[in-house]
Amino acid sequence: MYENEVMKNILGFIAGMGLSLLLYAWLCLHKDYPPLYAAVFGIIGGVILTLGMAFSLSVRCLVFLTLPQMFSKKGRNFLLMYAAVLVFTYPVANFNTNMQVMANSATCGQELMINETMKLVQFATDPLAAVYDALKELLLAIKRFARMLMKAFKALIRALKEICAAVAKVFKWLYSLVDICNEKMGAPYRKCKKAFDDAYSDCRDRLGIFKFLCEIVDAASNLCHIVRVGELLCAIGGAVKDLVVSSVEKATTGTSRSYTEVKDAIMAEIKAKIESFSGVMSVLDNVMMLTVFTIFTKAWSYRTRYLTKDKYDNYYITEYVHEMDARRKELGRECIFPLKESENLKYIPLTSFKVTAKEGRKMLKGLAFWAFGAYYSAIYLIMDYSLYWVLDMVSRALNVKTSAEIPAYLQLHVNG
Repeated sequence: MYENEVMKNILGFIAGMGLSLLLYAWLCLHKDYPPLYAAVFGIIGGVILTLGMAFSLSVRCLVFLTLPQMFSKKGRNFLLMYAAVLVFTYPVANFNTNMQVMANSATCGQELMINETMKLVQFATDPLAAVYDALKELLLAIKRFARMLMKAFKALIRALKEICAAVAKVFKWLYSLVDICNEKMGAPYRKCKKAFDDAYSDCRDRLGIFKFLCEIVDAASNLCHIVRVGELLCAIGGAVKDLVVSSVEKATTGTSRSYTEVKDAIMAEIKAKIESFSGVMSVLDNVMMLTVFTIFTKAWSYRTRYLTKDKYDNYYITEYVHEMDARRKELGRECIFPLKESENLKYIPLTSFKVTAKEGRKMLKGLAFWAFGAYYSAIYLIMDYSLYWVLDMVSRALNVKTSAEIPAYLQLHVNG
């Protein structure tokens, strides 16, 4: 008995160390905790697990009951929810990373092309360095001559400005002259026309049936056009005004952003849309930690109820039942075995691969629930792999290495 207890302590201690290492690896690899924090939590959990598994029957029972609880209703929901968090989190992170790589690759290609072009320009212009110095001296001489001409033209420009100012004053005078002319010269014609129209209307009212004689008055009204000769001068002034005055439009241009700035703006917009979703997934991932404690609580509750209630999950036939039935048979009392057909469906041996009818119904329900979750998870995983496959095809198709050869020398032929 003593050797058996020592072996249990040794195996429990080893199992506690293994669980501690799994806890440390989970915190480092999945939760992305810094190694120092993961080591602190791993040591604290390791002390509890190793000592508990080695010397405490309750801790050993609780740990071994936790594993079956993972396949219970609450444990299954926890595993499916945790799998959903992983399925939603990592494809989104992969998509964001792939988009960033694509944008950086495009920017890198553009910058590489610009650098190669600058090298070509540099190699092409190096042989012209000597010619550039001579041209520079010539340009300086031309600038000196241009300054001399500029001084000569400044006087002419000032004279032209004075002439333009005088012409502007004349144009302003033409504007006012045309308006005044139209107002003054048009008044005699309007007065003459109004007098004949009034006489024509009065004549028709007075003569009655002889009103046809009033047409003579209407014909005489055409004499008023003689006084419109003055309006001709106004028309000449208006024509001069329309001929001289014109408008000038200034064209404005805007500078667009560079390719890198456009790429950064697009990536910032994509990150802003994904950031909220990633935040929710991060919160759910942290909430999963609390669900683990729920599993431990469920295991503790199962052990307590199993030890205190005879009818709680009491469907298994153990060796103690067989020993009790053998003693009852020796005493001549009623025996349990052999079981009836209905009892065989309800009670099973502890090591049997069969399940009870109640367990079978729960298992089918759990498998159906798991199948739906696996179906949706598979869809997201296939979409993530499809995106990777498309990007890989694009990368292999567009990964063309170009190398522009620089000529060894440059010849310059001058004719004339």
